[in-house]
Amino acid sequence: IQIIKTKGIKVHNIRIISNGTVLNRKVVNALAKLSAVAPLSLSLSSDVFHAVELARLDLLKKWFKNIETFQKKFGSDILQWSDADDSCLRIGEDNFICILETGRAKTLTKQRIRELNGFLNEHFHIVVFDPRILYRDKIVPSYQPDTNEVLGDIYVDVNGNVVPWNMSYEEEDEEPSKYSSNINQIGLLNAILHYRDYYTDYFDGIEESQLDELEALIRQRIFDKETRRI
Repeated sequence: IQIIKTKGIKVHNIRIISNGTVLNRKVVNALAKLSAVAPLSLSLSSDVFHAVELARLDLLKKWFKNIETFQKKFGSDILQWSDADDSCLRIGEDNFICILETGRAKTLTKQRIRELNGFLNEHFHIVVFDPRILYRDKIVPSYQPDTNEVLGDIYVDVNGNVVPWNMSYEEEDEEPSKYSSNINQIGLLNAILHYRDYYTDYFDGIEESQLDELEALIRQRIFDKETRRI
């Protein structure tokens, strides 16, 4: 908030995605300050993965209480629900819920994923996957040198770094230094080109192995299901 005010950054709206389990005084005060900067909306994660985790951690009562508190404080019109449709792969009757491997999701172990899948029915399976691979067609813009145009969506964080939309805040601070993508230091076009070149090399290096890993997970889930049926 301080950076936004100090640098005079114009903000059209602010959207926060949360699991809704923490709504103490500090959070409420921060949300109030944000709502004064620009229209605020809160998207609560309501996909299968978060529903299972809330139940496992015995947080459902607290979750509903927080929703009620939030609505009383800020109104229900800015409360939205976020699900996993965009990151869900459907193959026949099977739904593969892809947890984006960023932020705290990186701490999910294979054992924990197996436990989570044990709670689900045979048509739902949770897999953890690198979001940059899953959405690789969306995060690398193309540059047209003849017309000096960049085609694609460009995301710039508050510090001026060109970043993928699905990075955690920690990654936003760490990754740009690897490919010099700060628009305040080298200009918007150069930052975009450095960002593009970095991820082009990134995908060339790991795309095949990552895709093979995901396909192996999917094949294993389907194989397990067919074995159970037999």
